[in-house]
Amino acid sequence: MSDETFELLVGPGTKTGTTVITVNGKIVVENIAAVRKALQEVSTDMLVWDLSGVTYVDSTGIGALVNAHTSCTNRGRKMAIAGAQERVQRLMKLTMVDKVLRLYPDKMTAEAGL
Repeated sequence: MSDETFELLVGPGTKTGTTVITVNGKIVVENIAAVRKALQEVSTDMLVWDLSGVTYVDSTGIGALVNAHTSCTNRGRKMAIAGAQERVQRLMKLTMVDKVLRLYPDKMTAEAGL
């Protein structure tokens, strides 16, 4: 288990009807319950995952983000990923998740793109 602090914050975006989930640390199997719980708290039509503070995502984390995308799509909601660091972006490209998820360089651009 990592000694890196994991933090997850749910709050409103700057665009009306948007929720931003800000994640810091690693999205790994040990933290997936918190990720899923945060998704359940979202009641808005647009969701932005701010991953600018995420240093690593394992396969469970990738799966959780894809599941979140599927859940949003099934409910008629929109979802975007903002600010993923280069290491996380490479993993998303390698797994071809970048073809499914909307990736933006930062929160502001992500909110505007939804």
